Amino acid sequence: MTDSGNPLSGAAGGGGGRWVPDGPVVVVEAVGAEPRNPRGSVVARAAAVVIALGLAGGGAALAINAGSSTGGSATPEAAVEQLLASLSNEDLLGAAEVIEPAERATLVDTGVSISEELVRLEVLSPDLDLGALTGVDLRFDNLTLRSVPIRSDVTDVFIDGGSSRASIDVSQLPLGKLILDRAPADLLNFTDSVSSPISSTNPIAVVKRDGRWYVSLWYSVAENARLAASQPTPSAADRPVPIGADSPEGAVERLIREAARLDPRTVIGMLDPEEMAALYDYAPLFLPQAESAANDALQAAIDADTTWTIDSIGLSSTVDGRLATVRLDGFEGSLTSPDVKAHLSLADGNIDATWTASDYTGGSYTASYKVRDGCTIFETDNPDMGPAFDSCDQPDAMGPFGLGLFGLPGFGLDPMGALDQGIVTRKVDGKWFVSPIRTVTTAMLAGLRAVSPEDLATAADSISGFFTGPFDRTSSIPVTTSDAFFAGSATTMVPPQVPSP
Repeated sequence: MTDSGNPLSGAAGGGGGRWVPDGPVVVVEAVGAEPRNPRGSVVARAAAVVIALGLAGGGAALAINAGSSTGGSATPEAAVEQLLASLSNEDLLGAAEVIEPAERATLVDTGVSISEELVRLEVLSPDLDLGALTGVDLRFDNLTLRSVPIRSDVTDVFIDGGSSRASIDVSQLPLGKLILDRAPADLLNFTDSVSSPISSTNPIAVVKRDGRWYVSLWYSVAENARLAASQPTPSAADRPVPIGADSPEGAVERLIREAARLDPRTVIGMLDPEEMAALYDYAPLFLPQAESAANDALQAAIDADTTWTIDSIGLSSTVDGRLATVRLDGFEGSLTSPDVKAHLSLADGNIDATWTASDYTGGSYTASYKVRDGCTIFETDNPDMGPAFDSCDQPDAMGPFGLGLFGLPGFGLDPMGALDQGIVTRKVDGKWFVSPIRTVTTAMLAGLRAVSPEDLATAADSISGFFTGPFDRTSSIPVTTSDAFFAGSATTMVPPQVPSP
């Protein structure tokens, strides 16, 4: 098999456009791992519970194992076997050992904190043991693994045979008081078990890092998409080049400006090349189409006499070693076309967005959306866009943009709160890159921290009351529907049928 280092290489061949590997296909027989609890076996429900609890409390496992020099396995097949054996033992700590290090690292800090927050919110029990998860038993037996090398450091592993079994006992799950006090008794006492044969699976991508093999989530997603589209291995020559910047602020500013220029290749080049390694490697499969679509959009804008500009960007950063959080302190931009004129500015923690547009009658209207001193204000002279509102004068008003989810702070539209969280950047080989996954997980954690146990309990009671209240099978709820973005749209009252629980 040919290989030119890190970039992917390979050849297309075979009938019907299907890709044929240029390396050997290796078949191994794997003996099913015995779980500590022999009653275990795998079903979608049980696997989903393991994944959900692993995501909720997996930070502890990741914190223990991130950067471990003893992680991974000696071969691609052994990495998959170790992952499945750990799941069979309900051992998320063991499973974390074989996850690709960069993918582990992007979840480590927030993973630990998220598990602590869910315990604080009483969603999970303080007794959660990630090394021996209770309530779910999984088992994989007599598996036949088939490996297909993609390049020297990427291999697809298929499970072509064997069996899986799963059982679940909700009463033994590490659930917190919030759920235990509200879930119906029949749900809390629910048990089930299912077994099924495995005839074939989608590929599990395994990557080589520092001589060890690790299971990769992102490479698995990319490989499944590539094979589903019958695409060849991406070309090394077309792989985006990591660009970065000399400062955290420079990385974020260039990313914003290149996105405004609709330059997908350069946008990718501003992302963390280790965190987004799969995106870099597989971008050649979609970049030509993306660049063509971007060029078409730019030409269409020129033909329509439409322009957009970024007049200024004000950024500041807080650096902590190789990581830095960049905050948007100021912004000025505008969009102009024959039918729309819009302006957006941000300064001193306030947002001011105004626009003038033509409506369906040929006339024009104006509207504005502002955030001032924590208040959200919407004004317009177009009655079809809904009433004006001020969230400080009308704390219960939702407005056309929505201000919360079941009244939970941190889970509604809070533009300033999102800006305050900032964009996470990371230094790689002397350059700063934007870290999209760290940015998202940091925002998720901030949302959890904004919620108190009392807030969440109140929201849970509201949701429970909605679904278990005395609804008649034929009762209806009037729902106002209005498109806030298209002038002249009709506002209607829709009486949907609400089924009985």
